[in-house]
Amino acid sequence: MGIPPPRAQAPQSGKTARYGWRDLAMIARRLHLGDPVPATPEERDEIRAT
Repeated sequence: MGIPPPRAQAPQSGKTARYGWRDLAMIARRLHLGDPVPATPEERDEIRAT
């Protein structure tokens, strides 16, 4: 049994948002390129699949 990947947490108006490393890498890459960042993990998964 492996160790699960670490997750970053960011407070958001009393809520906790969790991001996987793949999500964080994609967000950083899109910000760097000046592309819009999809708001939901599902939208990011769709872009990552293409």
